[in-house]
Amino acid sequence: MQFIKLDATTSTNAFIKELIQLGKATDQLVVTANYQTAGRGQLGTSWQAEPGKNIIMSTLYKYELPADQLFVWNAAVALAAATTLQHFEIPDIQIKWPNDILSDKLKVAGILIENIFKADGTVWSIIGIGLNVNQVQFEQLPKATSMANQTQTAFDLELVLQKLVDQMAVFIEKAKTNSSEIWALYHQLLYGKNQWMSFTRPDHSPFIAFVLGVTERGMLQLRHEDDNIELVELKQVGWDL
Repeated sequence: MQFIKLDATTSTNAFIKELIQLGKATDQLVVTANYQTAGRGQLGTSWQAEPGKNIIMSTLYKYELPADQLFVWNAAVALAAATTLQHFEIPDIQIKWPNDILSDKLKVAGILIENIFKADGTVWSIIGIGLNVNQVQFEQLPKATSMANQTQTAFDLELVLQKLVDQMAVFIEKAKTNSSEIWALYHQLLYGKNQWMSFTRPDHSPFIAFVLGVTERGMLQLRHEDDNIELVELKQVGWDL
């Protein structure tokens, strides 16, 4: 596993993309940065991080997997982040579909996976993770938190990073060999599972639905009050936390 540590970059995902274009990217490459100027979350949302206080990383994995099964990769990475936080005794860790990790219903980590499909059938996954570690103030982000805020403790960034990388290797291997275990563990930590939750559609109309789970295609499965089942994709609904 190769590590590249940067002081600053536009984004670690973008940095790996540039290496791929130059033919210099290796499998399981890990890129970290103290600061990124254009960090993104899922579908273009921004990710804000104070320089030198958090983990900003991306890693590259190459594998073969049918396109309709790609979300198992998201599940594996979410579990890696969640179990890393549990290892450091961060309280009440849950996975909020599709790509957030919560502690006490506050966002402590976010995931952005970008896939490149090669002609030979392989998929190159650029897995970006932003993990709030020692940052304690989040301007205009009342639903954000950090490991330090949740425990009143400062953490060694290198120790947290190494644990996260180790857990990613564990869960990605499980995704290749035992995806049923990944799904079972994922649903154990799924925010809102088996509960009536409040949602909002893109037109701002609110509704309540019972959360059944997440399908292998990555769709949130909801049951409405009239017992109709709805499968929703990314950005078709928003959670009301």
